[in-house]
Amino acid sequence: MERSRKLDHDGLAVIHAAKKRRQRSTAKKKASLRKKGSKLKPTRRNKASTKKHKHPRHRKPQALLPLYHEGPLQKAYAAGYKEGVYQGGEAIVERLVPSGKILPGVTAEALIQSGLMQHQAEMLEITDSVQVADEIRSALDERRSFSLVRLGDGELLTLAYGTIIASSEAHELGAFLPYAGVPLPDASVQSLLMDSIQKADYVGVPMSRRPEFQMLLFAISKHYGWNLTQNRLTNSLINYQLHHHGLLLSILAEQRVLLIGNKAAETADRMRKQGVNVVGSISPVRGFEDIERVLEQCRMYEFDICLIAAGVPAVVLCQRIASGDKKVAIDIGHLADQMIQESQQ
Repeated sequence: MERSRKLDHDGLAVIHAAKKRRQRSTAKKKASLRKKGSKLKPTRRNKASTKKHKHPRHRKPQALLPLYHEGPLQKAYAAGYKEGVYQGGEAIVERLVPSGKILPGVTAEALIQSGLMQHQAEMLEITDSVQVADEIRSALDERRSFSLVRLGDGELLTLAYGTIIASSEAHELGAFLPYAGVPLPDASVQSLLMDSIQKADYVGVPMSRRPEFQMLLFAISKHYGWNLTQNRLTNSLINYQLHHHGLLLSILAEQRVLLIGNKAAETADRMRKQGVNVVGSISPVRGFEDIERVLEQCRMYEFDICLIAAGVPAVVLCQRIASGDKKVAIDIGHLADQMIQESQQ
């Protein structure tokens, strides 16, 4: 019994000493213990360090796991993805193949490809950035009007509000519309917007066929009786393409430039540093109700080309400025924000 107690006492002493040594260990020792799966409790953080970390270590948000990961969540995601691909492709083919028949060796993708060939005559041309830039230069050289407007989610939701999409759903999807200058779309705003789109020289349209982009665009076209063939079309991201390909600065060279939008002054500073002759800036633009005031202010400047970043009202401003004063007007949208960010880097 005494020997057993002595062994217990000695064993506890050894364990206690080992714990002391581990507590005094360096970062290298801690790393070694982690590799061995040590269950030692991590040292507590003081209050100051706790405030800096919003989540405990074990709750840090993790990146999406790759499809081959064996975790249950990723397995569920992979299964859902696989089912979605089937329902959106082969299930449709399965439903359309005549009863009592099968179609071996032909995938849904191959059927779509062959089907597209039959509709080539109905496809509309999307003008690339180089050609658009050439046409802008021609308009500037000839001193004629030219308007380039773009349709993004803001413009499409404004036109769909209460017409194609129920007001409640559109309000939920378009929670950002007040920021884009459209507090509550109504028939007068929609009519003004559609009229400017139809009269514009170029209309940028989305290339994605997602429900909220091209599918919504086509529904809007049908609802308002707007034949897409009556306008020349380009990519709705034409503003970024002109900038990234170095075409915008070459267009603005030796031209008098007017900027319009809530960040027009900051954008003007950026452009002046690049040698652009910015003759003035107009801001802010407080939605559709501010359009007439902005147009009146435009008449105070002598300019050749106007760049506008004013949300949805930019469509109307572009078309009205171009047609009324025989100027070139381009909707640059969030490119203005990007240019400001670039100047701060």
